[in-house]
Amino acid sequence: MPPPRVFVSSTCYDLKYIRENLRYFIERMGYEPVLSEEGDVFYDPAMHTHDSCLAEVPNCQMFVLIIGGRSGGKYHDQEHSITNAEYREAVERKLPVFTLVEAGVLSEHFVYLRNGDNIAIDRSLVTYPSVDNTKIFGFIDEVRRQQKNNAIAPFRNFGDMEAYLRKQWAGMMFNFLVREGEASRVANMLQEIQGVNQKLELMSRGIIHSIGDEFAKSTVKMYDAMLGEESIAVVNGLGAITPIDVLEAEDYLAFLGRFGAEVRHDDKYGGTSTIEAPSSSHGMPRSSYQSMASEYKSLRGQMFAILADAGLTVAAFKKAYASVR
Repeated sequence: MPPPRVFVSSTCYDLKYIRENLRYFIERMGYEPVLSEEGDVFYDPAMHTHDSCLAEVPNCQMFVLIIGGRSGGKYHDQEHSITNAEYREAVERKLPVFTLVEAGVLSEHFVYLRNGDNIAIDRSLVTYPSVDNTKIFGFIDEVRRQQKNNAIAPFRNFGDMEAYLRKQWAGMMFNFLVREGEASRVANMLQEIQGVNQKLELMSRGIIHSIGDEFAKSTVKMYDAMLGEESIAVVNGLGAITPIDVLEAEDYLAFLGRFGAEVRHDDKYGGTSTIEAPSSSHGMPRSSYQSMASEYKSLRGQMFAILADAGLTVAAFKKAYASVR
């Protein structure tokens, strides 16, 4: 498998040694550096060298942008530089961009911004020792104003750059692994859900074939009535919940008892209730428990109404249900 390719974009001359060190660092990380002065860019004879550099950007997986004190050569004699053009190509291609700005340049950029509303001076006439052109400040603003992928880090020497890139690339790998893990868990969950759906479909067909439509329809209606009810969901994981459990348990306490759960009430903090089971505990305000008890009573009434509409007694339904289990 080929290693990720890292495009390094900057003004070449004032950052020559930085770029050279960066090349070795990228190689030590196991990646492939792409630097124009090292012959890593294919200069197509049919293209301008500037366009050849831009054409190489989409072939890379990461983009390192270094902003120093020189604005660099202009792109096709336009107002923006070659470095500007390479950066915009990386943004358009949605490459991860890691921007490093020389500390002195970033400091003077801050001064430049702070004096934006100062009518006493003309910022264009001020001499900034760290830069040869205030267009560099505009370039920093362009990066900073991106909606995303707009982090900027200062550097004083190559050690600062190396430390920053190591942390960022390690974080990127961590993020990738976490996302892959989440994607795998979601895929497994969907697969399990699909399997459950298939089993339910087969069971439904078996019920309809063996017992008859009235029983099957009543069973489906009962499960539909139970679905989403908080009073039922609270005992999920404590055992298989069936319509029989609701039909046989006269109240909510009796229903909870069928799953080994009991209720403890506490008058502190305005009254709380806790549903305790061997493997779980669910605390709530007293009003929430009372609401679930009322919900359960209503659900049980719906189930008896479903049986009555189908012309079935509880005993007949239990007998039919037992025969298909």
